Amino acid sequence: MLHLDMNISNLLCFGASIFVLFLGIYVYILPGRKKVQKHFLYLSGCFSVWILFFVIRQSVSYEYRHYALDWMLIPTIFFPILLDRIISLISNPEHKISKWKIGSISILVIYFLWAAVTCSYSILIDHINFKYISTIHYHILMSYQIGFVSFSISKLVKYIYSYSGVQRVRFTLMAIGVFTILSFAIIFLYILPLLGIFYGPLSAIGVLISVILWAIAVLQYNAFEIKYAMFARQPVPILNRISLSFFLLLFKILDPAEFRKSNFLYKRFLSIRILYTDIQLREKQIWIFSSELKQLLEDMNVL
Repeated sequence: MLHLDMNISNLLCFGASIFVLFLGIYVYILPGRKKVQKHFLYLSGCFSVWILFFVIRQSVSYEYRHYALDWMLIPTIFFPILLDRIISLISNPEHKISKWKIGSISILVIYFLWAAVTCSYSILIDHINFKYISTIHYHILMSYQIGFVSFSISKLVKYIYSYSGVQRVRFTLMAIGVFTILSFAIIFLYILPLLGIFYGPLSAIGVLISVILWAIAVLQYNAFEIKYAMFARQPVPILNRISLSFFLLLFKILDPAEFRKSNFLYKRFLSIRILYTDIQLREKQIWIFSSELKQLLEDMNVL
């Protein structure tokens, strides 16, 4: 049964890792190449590497498994930093990080990297099943993660109330994703290990849910513009197509007044475009008819 469970967890982690990396690359290569797309790729890459480590560590020799256990935490150091950057860039595409923030974050990153390289996060007590005892450094890392992410949630709540329309929906999706990954992390990577229960690979489920929601938030920058592009049969990224109905439903629930206004403007614009196209077709038909009539009269004069 243990072997079967291990196979399932490895399959879950490998599949999630590949999908998350694919999603990051997919969002990045789309036209626009905004800063937020680049940082989303970095975040997806870090999540992908971290999840894949749950599979890779099974192949590491027993005497080196304590290295794998701590080194796999290196990508997690950058999760909250990149997440906060994405939130800031959605709010303001030209947002710049202050120097004092860069300095303080750099100090924390150096400390956490030192703890990972020196294997100071945990004491491995079961080399087969990767059961461990957390050290003070691990508790500090988790406090940093939870504190930073909680700050991001408070920032998102503020943005949800201060922004309207599409931006409100985007920040709501970001908040749901952050809350999801935070819940999975606290349960499977902190609380359960303290109780001697180790189901860390299941956190990959939370990563999948969160990254998908964040990808939608990054791409759905103008829902009704995308809706018109689909109506006009213009090229639209498949993720935008798939998520548009869900996004518009959230839009309608979260900001009904702005949704009605945007929907009215969309329908008016669509009606104008249809009318304009109809007029163009009629003018073209009149021109064709005039040309044919002129040719017919010329032929009659010749006769």
